[in-house]
Parts: sequence; structure tokens; C-alpha cells
Amino acid sequence: MFPYYQKDDRTERERYLEDELERERDAQRERDRIEDERREARHRELEETWRYEERQVDTWPEAFRKAVRLFSREIDPEFEKTDGDFYFTDSADACRMASELWDERSDAHAEEIKELNARLQKIQDQIREEVADLLETKAPVHGDKPSFGFRGIAQSIRDDSISSILDW
Repeated sequence: MFPYYQKDDRTERERYLEDELERERDAQRERDRIEDERREARHRELEETWRYEERQVDTWPEAFRKAVRLFSREIDPEFEKTDGDFYFTDSADACRMASELWDERSDAHAEEIKELNARLQKIQDQIREEVADLLETKAPVHGDKPSFGFRGIAQSIRDDSISSILDW
């Protein structure tokens, strides 16, 4: 009449241990679920960082290299055959060519670039020296001693040691 209800022949100790085992399995499943969620969240964060980084550039040659990768991912030969839309293929090819042309033109202007970089470096060195000198002249005096902080920062500027200002 009630096929679902049968006499439980297990001892009290057996029931307790089986319940304990089931609770531990549930707890382990919950820990696994939480760990999976953490892993997935970290993976999503990394993917977002990668997607952001693949579109950040500082130079034209870097932009061309990254654009070729991005355009190449979007190329669908079947779509191009049927619709005649070659936007991604043409754009990737244009970036490849632009990269080659950029390298050629940069090589042609290499000496001029070298001279200008040297001139720029001299100007930056001069600015560093002027700032360091002005900083020392404007340093407050504590009693009879000039400020060690001002002198230290001025020396870091003279040494062109940017990270030393933060390394204390």
C-alpha cells in the first residue's frame, strides 16, 4: 500500500554517519561552487583587461600591429565571397602596408630623429637641473639646517632617479 515507506534497518550510528557524510558532500559542493564562481570572475576580469589592452597604443607602429590582429579575427572568407564585403581584409592589409611604409620612412629619417632625441634629452636634462636648483633655493630652513627632504628630492631629480622618490 505504501511502497515508499520501508522499515529502516540501519542503526542510529549508521544513520548519523550517513547524514554526516551527506552534509560534508553538500559543504564540499558549496565550496566548489564558490571556487568556480571566483575563478570565472577572475577569468572575466582578465578578459576585460586583455580586451582593453589590445586597443590601447602609444605609437603608430603598435597601432598597426594590434589592428592587424583585431581585423584578422573578424575576417570571414565565406561572408566575403557571398557579400563582397572586404572591409576587414582590406583594413588588415592596409595596416600591414602602413607598418612597412612606416618602417621605411622611419629608417629614412633615422638620423634626424636621433639628433632631435639627443636635443630633447639635453633640454630635459637642463629642466631637471633648473628644477633641482630652484627646489634647493626655496627649501625651508629648520633651525640652522636646510630641509633634508628638499635636498633629497632635488638630488633625486639631478640623478634622474624617479623611483627613488617613491622608494623610502
